[in-house]
Amino acid sequence: MNKHTKFVALDIETTGLDFTQHEIIEIGCVLFCFDPKKKTFKVEEEFDIKIKPQNIELADKTSLKVNKYT
Repeated sequence: MNKHTKFVALDIETTGLDFTQHEIIEIGCVLFCFDPKKKTFKVEEEFDIKIKPQNIELADKTSLKVNKYT
């Protein structure tokens, strides 16, 4: 890997596992950059955004608890 190697990790939280009725409630992104001196990756930037669901009544209560959604 060269000194310019970067990776992006994406994470999406939802109100449940049924894509026909559950919605995305959070998107997270982390940009990692390779540190050639340590031969490891370091976090360069982080981003997350919360999304208000339109049909919270359809949400799985366990999913909301796991995601600490209030």
